[in-house]
Amino acid sequence: MNELQFSTLKQALLEWPFRPLAPAGTSTSPLLGRLRQILEPARTSGSFASLPDLIVLLRQLLLSRSSDLGGERLSVPQEAGWPDHNLWQAFGFDVTKTATRYLLEVRPWRPGWLGAHTASQGDVFAQEHQATFVRRDARLPTDPFLREITGFEHYVCPGQREALLSALFMPPGTTLVVNLPTGSGKSLVAQAPFLVRGPNSGLSLFVVPTNALSLDLERRTRELLEARHANDVPHELAWIGDRGEATRNAIRQRIRSGTQGILFASPEAVCGALLNSLYAAAEKGLIAYLVIDEAHLIAQWGDAFRPAFQQISGVRRGLLKACPRG
Repeated sequence: MNELQFSTLKQALLEWPFRPLAPAGTSTSPLLGRLRQILEPARTSGSFASLPDLIVLLRQLLLSRSSDLGGERLSVPQEAGWPDHNLWQAFGFDVTKTATRYLLEVRPWRPGWLGAHTASQGDVFAQEHQATFVRRDARLPTDPFLREITGFEHYVCPGQREALLSALFMPPGTTLVVNLPTGSGKSLVAQAPFLVRGPNSGLSLFVVPTNALSLDLERRTRELLEARHANDVPHELAWIGDRGEATRNAIRQRIRSGTQGILFASPEAVCGALLNSLYAAAEKGLIAYLVIDEAHLIAQWGDAFRPAFQQISGVRRGLLKACPRG
């Protein structure tokens, strides 16, 4: 979150509930975006759906802005519906009470078992909160075609580059296994073919274990598209059951017509509600990629975990068989 966004948040809290957190459509950091999802409904309704969510996000925000010179402070209302003095303290804040407000400062967390002599060394997760880059820098310059499409100047590591190029040039019907550490850019490996080839060059079906991950990947993919093609904001990119029948039918139709581009969906949806549309697309040669995200879950959790994950192999064979030859 940049300084302007933080100042906007501070002012909105000072003028609560009369000032919105940010104008609609404003580009924000993920943290501010999540705070806005919590604060804006509360601003109009007068109550919070989840006080713990609000508290931990504000704590994360202040920790990310702390430094050796001291921590940032935040002034919040002292009124009905907001956390009280005891609740702020229970979540790791030092609280100064004024006539109408609380002044919050984060209390660093360092467990006693680390030893009393380390108490002055600050929060044990300080580097993580401040997004300090501690991994060995193995970045490589991005290939020009990918830089133009994504705006990224570097590959995270050589492994990401090899995996991404392999995904782009792998022969039809073959399988690519990508095993990279967390934070090494695996998602971009699967997104790149769609970004490079365009939305009308076949479906990239991305199987993920949770709706939350589907929505996060949809958001990140949309941001990549909007950054390069501001006037070409796509339709829904994630299959979520509660999005309504009209939306789901539109996704099915775009799969059949080859205009969906990329879709994030659960294994249950792939093996159920989407299956007929996927076969119809396969028969026309309109499926380009089938990506299984978090595939290690299948082996780690066993055969009884999410049976639809086990069925994906049969779906893959069926879709390949349905594809036209030649």
